[in-house]
Amino acid sequence: MPTIGKNPTPVPRARLESDLAGYPREGPLRFLLKLVREQGDIARYENSYGPVYFFNHPDQVQSVLQSTNYVRTSLVSLLLGDGLLASEGEYWRSQRRLMQPHFHERCVQGFGPMITDATHGMLKKWQEATASGATIDLSKEMRLLTLMIILNVLFGHVAEEDVRGISDALKILMQDLGDISDMVFNVPVDFSPSRNARFREALRTLDQIVLRMMENRSAAAGDPHDLLAALLNAERDVAGRALTRKQVRDEVVTMIVAGHETTAISLTWAFHLLCQNPGVEQRLDHELRVALGGRSPRVEDLSRMEYVRMVLEEAMRLYPPVSIVARQAIAEAEVGGVVIPAKSVLVLSAYTTHRHPQFWKDPESFDPDRFSPERSGKRHRFAYFPFLAGRHQCLGQPLAMMEGQLILAQVAQRCRFHALAGHPVEPLPGLALRLKEGFPVKLEMRQTTPLG
Repeated sequence: MPTIGKNPTPVPRARLESDLAGYPREGPLRFLLKLVREQGDIARYENSYGPVYFFNHPDQVQSVLQSTNYVRTSLVSLLLGDGLLASEGEYWRSQRRLMQPHFHERCVQGFGPMITDATHGMLKKWQEATASGATIDLSKEMRLLTLMIILNVLFGHVAEEDVRGISDALKILMQDLGDISDMVFNVPVDFSPSRNARFREALRTLDQIVLRMMENRSAAAGDPHDLLAALLNAERDVAGRALTRKQVRDEVVTMIVAGHETTAISLTWAFHLLCQNPGVEQRLDHELRVALGGRSPRVEDLSRMEYVRMVLEEAMRLYPPVSIVARQAIAEAEVGGVVIPAKSVLVLSAYTTHRHPQFWKDPESFDPDRFSPERSGKRHRFAYFPFLAGRHQCLGQPLAMMEGQLILAQVAQRCRFHALAGHPVEPLPGLALRLKEGFPVKLEMRQTTPLG
């Protein structure tokens, strides 16, 4: 039976700090990386919640994510209520069955023109209002773009002021919830009355905008075909219960949060990595020129743009949007030969498992070819889980992948970015793996067909 804290191939202490030199100076990611290097794939530590068990090997990840014994913690319910990302049990199964048909790959492909139109609008604004060489914060731009897209998917059309209002509110809510989640790693968090009041005001603002848009959409004439219409027209869930206004609100907010934040983060990290790897950028540019010939991408082009997919998937390997997952054991169980007492907290991290040397050669390098069909087919299924796995695998994965590839192709086709020298690029974990200081870049518009 494994012994917690004993690494079969320990890292010499003299090397430990130099190995971690390129990682965040403090915080959960560094904490977990040190656990892996000092203790191996299984570690146990204490915090204010009691014992916490950390598992890093794909076999252990599979054991946890495929089991019904490990349930999600209730933190995100402060924002999402009883939405799919926060609920459990029979209610979760009922809502999942209600929502799943609308996220089938054939269904989400219909949103392709909406994605490319919104991206075209952003690029046109850059071209008209921003001289080549000007600075933009790419992380902010990607968040606004993907938020606009998911709101259009949900509501058909939204005003720009509502997009910015929701974006500002979510920035506060995600940051505060992320800081609270860091407590499981013994990271001190200071919440003042003014910060608590700010959180409540941001949540009130988000709800006011979302509920107003729900009411306007419900009263709209005609036969809308957006996702909100599907929820509002359902009237009852699959168990026969009437859907309440709060149920619809919780699922809408869940789709807004999950449907834009992770895609924006993946794209921002992808462009950061392209800035650092000109050879990859050149190969991507070649594929886009051959596949598209200067026109904007369409959904049917994705099958001919394999390298676009590989770049996006490799970016999500190095910087998975959901980098840390916490679960709680319902009953005593065993993972990796270690007995887990009931009510214990378990932690998984795609950030560390995606760097496991047994499954990823030269894991810190940016190598999109890892995701060629030949190499991917030989890999452990749970060595890579940016969208989680098992029963809680992300429902929106088909939409997120289609959206990410279309935006990456369309933006890379029209723009080249140059990172600012000396600007710190540091991952900020929490509910999602943002860039701590944003990603300001110098914008260079490529000489292609003018944007009409």
